[in-house]
Amino acid sequence: MPGTTSRLGLDYALGSDNVSAYPTADLQAKTILDTSVTVTEGVFASRPSGSYYGQTYYATDVALWYFWTGSAWQTVFFQGASPLATVSTSSNLTLTAGQFVTTTGSSGVTITLPSPSTVALVGICNEIGGGAATSVDGTNINGQGLNDASSFEIGTYGTTVVLLSDGTSWRIVAGEQNTGWVPLTPPANWNGSPSGYYTAAYQRAGNSIRLRGGVENSTGSTQTGPGLTIATGAPPPAEQVLGMLVSPSSSTIGLITTGGAVQVNAGGVANGTIVSLDGIQYDLT
Repeated sequence: MPGTTSRLGLDYALGSDNVSAYPTADLQAKTILDTSVTVTEGVFASRPSGSYYGQTYYATDVALWYFWTGSAWQTVFFQGASPLATVSTSSNLTLTAGQFVTTTGSSGVTITLPSPSTVALVGICNEIGGGAATSVDGTNINGQGLNDASSFEIGTYGTTVVLLSDGTSWRIVAGEQNTGWVPLTPPANWNGSPSGYYTAAYQRAGNSIRLRGGVENSTGSTQTGPGLTIATGAPPPAEQVLGMLVSPSSSTIGLITTGGAVQVNAGGVANGTIVSLDGIQYDLT
């Protein structure tokens, strides 16, 4: 860009209008980097290790900008229009590199990622009606709550994830896994859909498990001890005390065990009493 030298206030002329032509050591020594950005570009696999906070890199093969945080490259945004080719499906599909698929219809489908053996970008958006989920299968998938996983789900309508392969694994660079609300199965003679409450359910979003709804004691008798146990689908790393769960009783305390279950572990739950699960949340790591 013409005038680079004068706009940056440099003390000698550059041989190029590219700011990166100015020696990095001089930029740092003169604190010019406090008010300017140096940019390098190349293919994703050739990204260098960043040398200073604020350095940016443009990966030409996947059209992504990266920002050096001081310890790692952080994805910033696409350059111009998305480089992904759009496609929609209401049945199982194996993606090819460079595709963005929208899942439709009314039944859950499985989207299989291509091999992560080459640098590639793909995207998936769940637009299946009725709360059905899109399952994403692949090799070495990493992201919030995922460590070299072989699958994850996106269940909430409109949820989108974008994944980038680095030659050996897939990494979620935008969005996160989200199962949507999955119904919980209460014990026999407990009602999982009491009046005035959501149906008892859990949702896994990123690294967290959330619960909502209520379960009602309809056994005909007071339940004590671990009379109520509901598996949440994913256990916490340690047992967590949840506090008061039962309304209107103030004598019942709940907890989530390392087996991934919500339990009533003290007091008594009278017949007809509703145990509220609203607001319960815990992290998986």
